[in-house]
Amino acid sequence: MKQKIGLLTFHRAENFGASLQLLSLYHYLVYSGFDVVVIDYRNMAIEKAYDYNHFYVNFKSARLLYRSVRDSLFLLLTRKQRLLRKRKYMSFLNGNFKFTLPVYNEEQMPRDFDFYICGSDQIWNSALLKGLDPVYFLYFETKKNSKKISYAASSEINSFANYQKEYKLLTKYLNGLTAISVREKVLALELQKYSKKTMDVVLDPTFLHDKKFYQDMAVKPREDKYILVYHLRESAKGCEFAELLSRKTNLKIIEIHAGFIPFLLSDRHKQGLDPLELLGYINNAEYVITTSFHGLALSIILEKEFYVIDEGGFLRLKDLLDTLELTDRIIHNLDSFFYSSINYMEVKQKLFPLQCKSRNFLIENLK
Repeated sequence: MKQKIGLLTFHRAENFGASLQLLSLYHYLVYSGFDVVVIDYRNMAIEKAYDYNHFYVNFKSARLLYRSVRDSLFLLLTRKQRLLRKRKYMSFLNGNFKFTLPVYNEEQMPRDFDFYICGSDQIWNSALLKGLDPVYFLYFETKKNSKKISYAASSEINSFANYQKEYKLLTKYLNGLTAISVREKVLALELQKYSKKTMDVVLDPTFLHDKKFYQDMAVKPREDKYILVYHLRESAKGCEFAELLSRKTNLKIIEIHAGFIPFLLSDRHKQGLDPLELLGYINNAEYVITTSFHGLALSIILEKEFYVIDEGGFLRLKDLLDTLELTDRIIHNLDSFFYSSINYMEVKQKLFPLQCKSRNFLIENLK
């Protein structure tokens, strides 16, 4: 009988990166011979972020009244596009994964798995989740001898102050894990303050596979010969750089927006794509310009010519670029860049031992 693994991550986030890292880890574990199920945990902070019916008016002050009316109007104007994307993401989830029944807190967690894995994504970002969530540290009752493993758990520096306030709680959660791995070196150093357990640094789950895995999954777009600008956060600098690159290469520009902008009617702009459609646009691009960690990760795996826009606060991107010695691909300003091809033979030589280490972490801890 196959051993059973329960996965916990941000599977309900309608987000390209959250979806692709789950797809990658899930399939890697299935290929490794396990019976894998995604635990359908409904974290309220994530649910609220993607609740498109959350219209409200706040009368506590003029400023809050203006903001609440503005936000509600924006939701109303983009509601049709959001609902279309929600249907696409639900179809993606239902077509690619096995799930438990929905659960809403640690008391409802299923207890019959041999292994529990939390990660990847920013599951330990207490600023994002409005506090430390014990579920994402696997801090709940399970059957005897179950192993609890974090794989490539991530956060941002803005959570570190909250960690200090919750010192005892964080220590208890970390010490309850069988094995700990995180995605960023700086996070490993921070968490070492709260536990004597080893903090392994591994790659994002997307790097568990080679480019053929993603090429086979990708939905091919109808366009070709283009520069792709993938906005996680809208970037005027990214668009300006794309225009410079377009003039040099005579390639058209396609922009994909993770968020929504009303009244974008041009064929240049794409909104509401599902994960495999967006993957197809990255795979088919001549150049990729992005502010997204997973836009960067997939560009590297698919061996694309890419540039990353420095919009500040991009710890995860810089950590990966530092590791692979690709920091020259960062556009700090439009006067300090140069056009050059990436030597992917050198990149793969640096990447391969890190991929082996990451796979070995899973193999060793899933014995």
